[in-house]
Amino acid sequence: MAIAAPAGRPEPRRPGIWTFATLDALDSMSRASLVTLVPLEALAAFRDARDVSLVFTIAGVAGLIAMFAIPALMRLLSRRIVYSLGPALVLCAVAGFATATQVGVGAGIFLRSFATSCVVIGANLYVLDYIHKRDFVRLEPIRIMAIGIPWGVGPYLGVWLHERVDPLAAYGFAGAMALLVLAYFWILRMREGPAAATLRRPRTPWATIRRFLAQPRLVLAWSITFGRSSWWAMFFIYVPLYMVEAGQGELAGALMISGVNFLLLIAPAFGWLARRHGLRRVFAIAFLSCAAGTVLAGLLADMPMVAAGLIVAASIGPICLDGLASVLFYRSVRSWERAEMMTVYNSWRDLSQLCTPALCAVVLTVGPLSWVFLAMGIAMFAFAYLAWRYIPRRM
Repeated sequence: MAIAAPAGRPEPRRPGIWTFATLDALDSMSRASLVTLVPLEALAAFRDARDVSLVFTIAGVAGLIAMFAIPALMRLLSRRIVYSLGPALVLCAVAGFATATQVGVGAGIFLRSFATSCVVIGANLYVLDYIHKRDFVRLEPIRIMAIGIPWGVGPYLGVWLHERVDPLAAYGFAGAMALLVLAYFWILRMREGPAAATLRRPRTPWATIRRFLAQPRLVLAWSITFGRSSWWAMFFIYVPLYMVEAGQGELAGALMISGVNFLLLIAPAFGWLARRHGLRRVFAIAFLSCAAGTVLAGLLADMPMVAAGLIVAASIGPICLDGLASVLFYRSVRSWERAEMMTVYNSWRDLSQLCTPALCAVVLTVGPLSWVFLAMGIAMFAFAYLAWRYIPRRM
């Protein structure tokens, strides 16, 4: 689908797969440099793993509510402005984290969540405008591979700057990367496709949700993505806390997260497997391997190095799903309701970051931190069944 330039203006280069991969890589460096640091900053401010879970839960609820305003904001301000709001809110979030206070950290967690929604929803809508459906299976693994280095370097770099240089250096780096994202996005001069200009009168959030739930393929796509995101939410919050509790230190947890994220570089291999063997089989095996490794890590939590190795092995499954899960949505959504359906679909991020800490807060009330791994592993078995039972064989 070609998007014509306005008369009298030069035609910008048409964004392709690597354009979106580059944009994602820059955005990922900003977010990744905070991902390990934020739970540790929250632990320092609130001083208890259960309270940290509650803070993430409250921020998740607020972020989810705010996210449903994004379609209306896009109509009022344009998609370009809403996307640009994302990096701007990251700057506000890092200012909150830099205060090291309970109010500042709590506000920062919320702002970071809403900023992510603005960027991800906007970027994925541009993908649907510029990338043909037949290229989605190629696009998503390449996007995931492109963020492998940022997510590999960022989690360790953020903690290292905070601990070894200065806290303001860590937050300043995240803010500088957010500004770079904003600059590159405006250089691209992307425009909305024809479908965005012909949207009907916007539905209310509840009507939009009902419309989404009435389409089984969209519900399936959301459920699969929610499952793998729940595992990542557990990983990013509780693995650093586990490594500290096990006596390995903050940098050990950050190094482990960075090491796992470097594995994102192998994501294109899973795209090849999906094209050869189908999404159904690949998704089910990915969830099964993740479930087995996570449960074993919980059972062997008194052996930190063994448990850490099992968590690394379990992460291969979610990495596979990262590169392919959105393909189900891209192939199912109708062009004239992309913005609204994308908003509901994107709730997997906020709901996983809400439900996972909430579940873990309950688990931590009655048991040790290792029980978090056991609970998440059991949940992954359920998602493996869902993928095998309901993903069409032809996909």
